Amino acid sequence: MGLGMGAIAVLVVVAVYLLFANSDNRTLPIQKPVNFQFSYPHGEFAGIRNWRHSSDGTWKEYYAQDARFTQFKESGRTTLNGCQGTVVARVAAPTFNIFIPDKDCKKMWLYHDINQAGWTFLGEMKSVE
Repeated sequence: MGLGMGAIAVLVVVAVYLLFANSDNRTLPIQKPVNFQFSYPHGEFAGIRNWRHSSDGTWKEYYAQDARFTQFKESGRTTLNGCQGTVVARVAAPTFNIFIPDKDCKKMWLYHDINQAGWTFLGEMKSVE
């Protein structure tokens, strides 16, 4: 005794429904870093840079050798090399952008983009919190 085409179609619909009903379709929370450091190798102010995030979307990049800092403001989110992250723009030079990867990325690499010329590797993030 075989199943009719209508019964087979119903079974397929039920199977597909159960497959998706049992899957976890919830979106995981974004795992943004709040503190990190990286080694900046260029120029007069080469050295360790410490970055700290504020709840208002502001980032400060502190220079290790003195009390100087540069301020950045979050300007959006993007995916770079298969990794999701936050784009921040330098407050004093808004066409200077930094890509900060989310904590779940395989490589914790910073990239920068000046005047939309394309993303360039800047350094590896360390001590990520």
